[in-house]
Amino acid sequence: MKILKIQKNKIYLEDNNEVIDISPDIKSMFSLKEGDDISIKYDDISYEAALAKGLFLLSIKDRTKKNLQNKLNEKFINKKMVDKAVDKLEQLGYVNDFDYAINFIRNSKYGYQRIVAELMSKGLTRNTIEEAYLIIEETDDIDNKKLEKAIMKSNKKEEKKLIEYLLRQGFKLDKIFAKLKELKDVEWKRLNEKRGDIWLEQYGIILY
Repeated sequence: MKILKIQKNKIYLEDNNEVIDISPDIKSMFSLKEGDDISIKYDDISYEAALAKGLFLLSIKDRTKKNLQNKLNEKFINKKMVDKAVDKLEQLGYVNDFDYAINFIRNSKYGYQRIVAELMSKGLTRNTIEEAYLIIEETDDIDNKKLEKAIMKSNKKEEKKLIEYLLRQGFKLDKIFAKLKELKDVEWKRLNEKRGDIWLEQYGIILY
């Protein structure tokens, strides 16, 4: 497996037409030159290159383990070394699906069911997602607050359409009914208090 050429931090290989992104450090580490046979060093070079690319991708934004793996597999043919690099990044704490789930839940406007579906599509297990929810719910009733915010934002919709909208946002039906009842009770109490104040004022009654 020979290097055909080295150009702009890329090495072009002869045998499989592979192009590997390398940093100047990797080039120096393995003393790479055009014409070198790197058969013995191929796995090590692929690993270091995948590790460096993984760190770069994570510096741009947080990623799940599956997402990072998919991105690196698009770049590198040596899947075994990609797996090894991703595992190393996970061991070092650069990839953490549990922390990703907590941040995603806190920053998402959607309800539990939609969040679970989205996170599972990103490669997280249901168990990881539920554990993240438990940690958040211990300190912050986040789903309840999101539901109330979504209702207040769309309170001009008729109730049937509002419920349908909230279901699409991933909120559970029983939670929707409970929150709507709670908000109606609060509004009814507020209106009654207002009517009572007006009645007391009309009849000149002063409460101390």
